[in-house]
Amino acid sequence: MGRKILIMLLGLLVFAPSIGAFASTGDVLLGKQMIRKDTGTFISAFTDGSDDTYGLLNKKGYGSDIYYYDFPKPTTVNKLRIYGTGYGSISVKLFYLNNTSEIVYQRTNIQSGGEYIQTFPTKTDVVKVEIANPSGDSALNLATFSLYGEILDEIPPGDVTDIKVTPGEEDITFTFTLPKDSDFSHVLIYRDSKLLNGKHTKGSFKDVGLEPNATYEYKFVSVDETGNKSKGVIKTVSTFVPLKDISSLKANPDYNRVDLSWTLPKSTELKHVSIYRDTIPEEKGFLRKMFSAVSVSAADGPTKIFETNGTYFNDLTVKPETTYEYKLTSVGTDGEETDGVTVQATTLEEPTPVIKDPGYEITPEGDYLYTWTSPDKGKVKVLISGNEYQTVDAADKKILIPKDKMKYKMMGEPDISLQPISEYGKEGEIHEESPFEEGMLPFEGGDLLKTSMSLLVVLGPFILLALAFLIYPKLKQVISKALEARKGRGVKK
Repeated sequence: MGRKILIMLLGLLVFAPSIGAFASTGDVLLGKQMIRKDTGTFISAFTDGSDDTYGLLNKKGYGSDIYYYDFPKPTTVNKLRIYGTGYGSISVKLFYLNNTSEIVYQRTNIQSGGEYIQTFPTKTDVVKVEIANPSGDSALNLATFSLYGEILDEIPPGDVTDIKVTPGEEDITFTFTLPKDSDFSHVLIYRDSKLLNGKHTKGSFKDVGLEPNATYEYKFVSVDETGNKSKGVIKTVSTFVPLKDISSLKANPDYNRVDLSWTLPKSTELKHVSIYRDTIPEEKGFLRKMFSAVSVSAADGPTKIFETNGTYFNDLTVKPETTYEYKLTSVGTDGEETDGVTVQATTLEEPTPVIKDPGYEITPEGDYLYTWTSPDKGKVKVLISGNEYQTVDAADKKILIPKDKMKYKMMGEPDISLQPISEYGKEGEIHEESPFEEGMLPFEGGDLLKTSMSLLVVLGPFILLALAFLIYPKLKQVISKALEARKGRGVKK
């Protein structure tokens, strides 16, 4: 009894290395497909585990005489089995990791229905096996080719799951759940096909030193202890530029408008720009005028007047000689709003309105229709004999004055004048209307002659009487002197 136990122990010692060499042994080609060397086509009849199916291993030099299989990673083998359904020859060649190769089996007299099993010294680091027909005389119908050794774990681990992404301006953070495979080893992380981390074992990863507002493609590949890799998970992520204020804010004021312009921030989070306006009290505006016509500062409490995603805004609702403060804020896609940038601007003095191209015509009813071409905004005050008659909208560009309301000057022309008033209340100069052009009389020469003769008939006697009073003293003196001279000549005789 003791002798039997000793023999058993000796047997275990002798065969232990062979048993321990393979944690799991079997046909390493079972279920695989070998590849025809000249065409790249696949054949599974040799390695399907059935002796009832076969494929042709042709005569040497006929193209289909060589088939091979590449192992996904180096393996260990020590036995083969061949089963033929026809007569022929076969050779088995192994290729190793160190770029060497050797023929481990060759037979030229394969019999139909013959089974051939060959054990050979253990071969490690085998990366490829090749079978060929070395005979140039006959083909071989090969039903089974089995190669025994260490069964490789070719099942890849699961991919990482539940990937969550937090992009920043110059970094991207990932969190994920690692696969639960018992042989899981690590994760390979690629960015744009470049390996970033080849031994990542944690459930989070942060990539830094990125460009703002740039897009990157990440791939996460799980690896198990035997080197099997998962298909991988791809995530395309973009960095962003955080919400910032606009820049280069400028204001260009006129008397009736303020034109704003600015530069938008290069932010992926920007939704629009909100524009607020506040009217600055006159005394504050006066102090501001002492230093600049336009100034930029910070302020609170204005009223929102517009939203835009553009780079300019024209405020047409201002008044002349008024100081306004504008605040422009950036609003993000999530509703976040920046503190904003402000600018103050004082509108200019309004130009004095002027009546242009005034004129009138008398209607068939005898009324007076006055017209003008400008202004077309604000009001026009109409005065008759210096008294306000009516104020109308300048846009009407006309007013009809009934003849019974009209008053006339000494020369018979209508005594009317027009005064423009701007839309902001500024009054222009009063324009006195004349029915004739400058330098022209309102009557013809014949009319003047007739009027003069009529006046002469009426005023003639009075004129002659006035002349008599003026001429009589002198005429009397002349007559007196003449008489005295005549008397003096008569005495001498």
